Amino acid sequence: MVNKIEELVTGEQVVKWLIICFLVLYFIYKEWPEFKRRISAAPKREQAQEAASKSTAERLGCIEGRISDIDDKLARDYGRLNALEKESANNRRMLDESLEEREVIMRALLGVFDGLQELGANGTTQKAAAEVNDYLNRKAHKAEKEE
Repeated sequence: MVNKIEELVTGEQVVKWLIICFLVLYFIYKEWPEFKRRISAAPKREQAQEAASKSTAERLGCIEGRISDIDDKLARDYGRLNALEKESANNRRMLDESLEEREVIMRALLGVFDGLQELGANGTTQKAAAEVNDYLNRKAHKAEKEE
């Protein structure tokens, strides 16, 4: 029987079959990552089919749960924003009061310098009074430019 096969199959045919086998193996080697990806994607497709087969009520319930989670988070965020806005308004009010207090203190300091000068302390009190006047004038001009 082997003799009959030798008569029917030539060396050229064997080489062609070996080349074909080599090419098929090479193709499988190169495409293995794609095959592997497709094989691993099969469970994902099954999960997607299960999700699609869920009833509309179940999916709606899941969506409503997610929406309520988002609403809770938004409520917390709005609460934090409101607290920050209150704190910011309080800080602005305190800053305005502080600026008024400093202006009153500066004017009182000028009065103290004038009183000291009337008593005869004319040395450094004149220089300090001039500096305070310069500061108040610069501050007044800055306020006019900002408006």
